[in-house]
Amino acid sequence: MCGRYNPEGIDAKAFAGWVRPVSVCGFTALDIGCNAHRIERTYRDARLEGVDHYFASSSRGPVGDDPQRSRVQLVSADVALVDAARPVTYFANNGSEPWNT
Repeated sequence: MCGRYNPEGIDAKAFAGWVRPVSVCGFTALDIGCNAHRIERTYRDARLEGVDHYFASSSRGPVGDDPQRSRVQLVSADVALVDAARPVTYFANNGSEPWNT
């Protein structure tokens, strides 16, 4: 449903996350969140999955997206188009509070 991502900046024993399918105007969407400060998808992750698609990502709070070349700050109601075949790093600037996208 999601893909290979790696939580960074948090002890593995303290990690908490969720993936919940939801329906939005007839489309299947995912409510994804966790308490990790940074979530990373590497070239290796993308290569192992072998996917070739894009997905739209929106945030319910401030979340950053760093696709190695540029940095994007998402706030509520913003949407980013993400290439699943490329590495990406998401980070939250909310301390250790859970965040979701």
